[in-house]
Amino acid sequence: MKKLLLCALAAIPCMAEAGTSSYSSAKSSYLPDSNVADDLGLTWSNGYTTGYIFRGTRWTRDLVFTNLSYTADVIGAPVTFSALYGWETSNGTNGVQDKLMFSASAPVGSAAGFDFSARYDHYFFDDLGAGDYGDISVTGTRDLGFADFSFSVYHQVVTSLNINNGWYYTAALSESYALNDRLSLKLETGVGYNDNYFSANFLSPGFSGFANYYASAFLTYQVNDRFSITPFVTYNGAIKGSGGAEVSDFLRSNGDALEGGVVFTASF
Repeated sequence: MKKLLLCALAAIPCMAEAGTSSYSSAKSSYLPDSNVADDLGLTWSNGYTTGYIFRGTRWTRDLVFTNLSYTADVIGAPVTFSALYGWETSNGTNGVQDKLMFSASAPVGSAAGFDFSARYDHYFFDDLGAGDYGDISVTGTRDLGFADFSFSVYHQVVTSLNINNGWYYTAALSESYALNDRLSLKLETGVGYNDNYFSANFLSPGFSGFANYYASAFLTYQVNDRFSITPFVTYNGAIKGSGGAEVSDFLRSNGDALEGGVVFTASF
């Protein structure tokens, strides 16, 4: 697999969910939730993860990243813009060596007991020669009392690469616990369904079926009103789908991955 230069425009992972959960918002990359800035609307996060998981697939290892987010009320609702840059320090794989991500996300209303948000990501694959694609997603969240249930739908759009306009779906349960005034624990588990999201370039002849399941834990220590430290761990398991294709990890044959890291967050 060729080295990739990845650029994304979105508001969700990201890597946490990167956006909301990010380990990409999106509960896509499994990064912990960003703090909401009270003053300027700025949040700056820096961290390290042993493996970068995106849409259920681990793309690289030993990733150091920095993420700057700005939240402002521009459409009668808070809109978050963010830029994330990550680089693989070990250079030990042929996956994503560098990642530049831009994002934009906003709440879009409530219906049937769910709170909905929308996000757009855009990616450029420089080392593949040319081309790019966009990624639009919608996330719905509902408090069940014992836990929060969420589902997300991702769709590839605006593409000039030789990839299908595929879909990726997730469903997850999460709950946060206040251990004391400064320490909190968030647990999350979920499953992903892939419908030709990584087909053509990365999987041939494509993939449709349940792709992965995961379980994550985030332990956040609030140093003060502006600074926090969040170590995290996640287990990403592979599920073989139709045709025996294994989407959850092209970097190792068994597809399962136990990853962890830490995020330092400052709000201004």
